[in-house]
Amino acid sequence: MARTLLALFAVALAAPQFGCTLDLGGGGGGGGTVDFREGYAFIRKDDRKVYVADRFDFSQVARLSTAGNARHPSLSKDGRQVVFVRAFAGDTELLTVPTTGDIAPTRLLASSATQKNLRTPVFSPDGTRIVFAFDDGVTSFLGVVNTDGSGFATVAGSATLSYAAPSFYADGSAVLAVAGSPVTGYTQLEKVVLATGAPTNVANNLGDAQAVVNRAVLSPDGTRAAFDGRTSTAANRIFVVDLATRLVTQLTDYPSDPSANDSFPCWLGNTQVTFSSDSGGNDAVYALQASAQMTSGGLQMASAIEPWYGPNP
Repeated sequence: MARTLLALFAVALAAPQFGCTLDLGGGGGGGGTVDFREGYAFIRKDDRKVYVADRFDFSQVARLSTAGNARHPSLSKDGRQVVFVRAFAGDTELLTVPTTGDIAPTRLLASSATQKNLRTPVFSPDGTRIVFAFDDGVTSFLGVVNTDGSGFATVAGSATLSYAAPSFYADGSAVLAVAGSPVTGYTQLEKVVLATGAPTNVANNLGDAQAVVNRAVLSPDGTRAAFDGRTSTAANRIFVVDLATRLVTQLTDYPSDPSANDSFPCWLGNTQVTFSSDSGGNDAVYALQASAQMTSGGLQMASAIEPWYGPNP
């Protein structure tokens, strides 16, 4: 409470270096301020708008976008920008918005006849580029665009192998991506060098998962990846793969709620995996130790889906 009062007082005097005056979207939806330093960017299912919540108090959320149909937000490494996708009549567009909330979202790239269904964008570590997935016909490709909207290029994808859900390695030269088929499923993880598009297989065994559903994402130190996998029961669970040993473990399980689905994992530091789940009939964000197996719990934030945590190390 003391920190919140101090933040309010500071904003009343002058704009803070890394604070923000935002339209609060939580509770009764009143006005106020949120000093976002570290925490979640996410979507609320009821209005499909982009929000942030600082780790100091996840119950205080701030809306960054006013138009609906938003999806797949992710934070820049410094936590100052969110990139997300918005669906509109015809297809999709990529937008960025500052976590300060004082500037309206900026369109970077709109879909075209040969770049459809833009999705899962992520910032490069230096904040100058965004890599994302898109469709051309029945094939899914990886594309890259500069954060000023210039320099679009196709990175990876072919008639025989599709790519999706990129996440950056720490040096920014390559991404981890899921590979396979949008029709039969993404069943592999590959490292793709951005300069050349050259792929290297990282894992072709997903353990008890049959395919990656929405996202695979590297841990900040690059040693592990978390993904949401479809199981033999058709429910989605969170899995973690050790990229050195290629050992895959199932993180989440719900014996009393077998039809629950987990989705959109990301990392909270190097030791925790956070994700959204509809377990118990609610949409909420949870965080669990990455070393855990077949467990549940760890509630972080209610009324939230598609989370991305940052800044990370």
